[in-house]
Amino acid sequence: RNIPFSRDAVEDRIRKIAEIFDHLPELNDAQTEFSLLRSCFSLPKLTYCLRTCDPGHLLPSYKVFDTLQTKAFSQLFGRPLETNAMIQTFLPVKKGGIGLRSAEQHSSAAFIASNIQSRPILDGILPPHVTRRPLHNAFSLLQTYTGNATFTLEELLPPNSDQHSLSREIDSNFTKVLQARVSARDKARLLSLSLPHA
Repeated sequence: RNIPFSRDAVEDRIRKIAEIFDHLPELNDAQTEFSLLRSCFSLPKLTYCLRTCDPGHLLPSYKVFDTLQTKAFSQLFGRPLETNAMIQTFLPVKKGGIGLRSAEQHSSAAFIASNIQSRPILDGILPPHVTRRPLHNAFSLLQTYTGNATFTLEELLPPNSDQHSLSREIDSNFTKVLQARVSARDKARLLSLSLPHA
């Protein structure tokens, strides 16, 4: 709950991840560099922070992290990414994306799901008079990134919501955003990429 402490911890982790990104080109193997970037050195390195730190106070840090991810990918790709390409970069492969995950977009889902799923344990440890962590900042962000204005309280989420299911809602929203921005030809290309076994 200590905002400066959380911010310092997140930014310190991001600095260390940035150093890893800087060394990726030394591998001289684009496929290996991309696999490591997507599966090991991007969002997986920040997952603990996403689940434990209130995203309402950390969005600027998460935006910096996302910029580092897209910069690392654009170096592999060989050119800067324009807006639509950046949106597609952060979509999962099954949605026609590259498979990198945006810390900014998914921080609210991670934080809310972690708090909901750990609450029974906390209730068994902490006495009733100890205030539980507020989630209103995270729910406000979840509404923004899912495009669903009804996501204001835990009780209004779909039954058995977890981080994966909430992230799916976010991915579906950004898929719609991207499809609305592109030409009919690019929309058809995106839809073909999202077909089973594509």
